[in-house]
Amino acid sequence: MIETLRKNAPVNGDSWQFLKLRGDFVSTRADRAHEPFESLIHDDGPIAGIFQWAMKDRDRPQNEGDASTYLLTDRIEAFGRALVGLVCGFFLVAPIAILLLAPLSKGVSLAVACVFGGLFVLVLSLRRMKMDTVMLAFSAYMAVLVAFLANQPQGGC
Repeated sequence: MIETLRKNAPVNGDSWQFLKLRGDFVSTRADRAHEPFESLIHDDGPIAGIFQWAMKDRDRPQNEGDASTYLLTDRIEAFGRALVGLVCGFFLVAPIAILLLAPLSKGVSLAVACVFGGLFVLVLSLRRMKMDTVMLAFSAYMAVLVAFLANQPQGGC
C-alpha cells in the first residue's frame, strides 16, 4: 500500500506524516506483531531500509509491475523477542557489574537493585506481557540480585 501511495498518489509534508502514523494501516493479524516496529516498516530512512531488507520475504514471487515489499511477520516477531532478551539481559548483568566493580554501601546497593528491577519490569510491561509473567520474571530477577548481594564480601557492599 505504501508503495502504491508513493508512486501513484504523491503526497508530501504533513499529509505524508499523517498517513504514516501508527494505526493508519490496516492489519489482518489480531496480535499486530509489527506494531512496535511500525515506523521502521513504513519509513524511508536508512535504518528503516536496513530493517526492511532484513525482514523481506525473498521467497515470494514478484508479479510484473508489483513494487510491493512483503515482510515476514515471523522474522519480525523473532527480532522483537531477541531485542527484549538483549535488553533484559543487560538489566540483569548491569547491576551485577556495578555492584561487583564499585564498593558501595548496603543502601546504595539496594537502590541499584531496585532501580534496575523497576526498569526490568518496565521493559516487560511495554511488551504487553501478562502480569503473572512479569511478576514471575521480576521475582527470579530479584532473587538473582539478592543472592549476589548476600554473597558479597563485607568490604565490597
